Amino acid sequence: MSNETIGLGLIIAGLICLVIFFIPTIIAFKRNHHFKFVILAINIIFGVTGIGFLIALVWAVWPKKTAIVDVVTNDLISAQNNQQLYKERGANARAYDVARYGTVQQSPVSAQQSGENSPTKACPYCGEQIALKAIKCKHCKENLG
Repeated sequence: MSNETIGLGLIIAGLICLVIFFIPTIIAFKRNHHFKFVILAINIIFGVTGIGFLIALVWAVWPKKTAIVDVVTNDLISAQNNQQLYKERGANARAYDVARYGTVQQSPVSAQQSGENSPTKACPYCGEQIALKAIKCKHCKENLG
């Protein structure tokens, strides 16, 4: 075997090891995880230890908007808190639109309350009203599958 063959083999083996090392980061970015940059930092800084790699891997496949700390501290109400936060953000956005444009458009929520039939449904993540055919919530930006 020549030195070029050995060098090429080492480069290929190094690239394969690098891809394996960054599997948690790749998964987090492919899933568009809420904490993808934190997972990247943990993967780079603590990934060599093995424990950091496992933590990053578990967190990458964890539900998108949940931190591992929420489960460790038994804070299972964080999903409900997120729903309340998204509702407040939606109300603030509507108030901003009214202040900026000076018009009050009838929202799907008020249309349902007034008895009109409108093709909407509640977002399972934030509770805001969205179009029945929606595949992504316009308020919390979650994919509805």
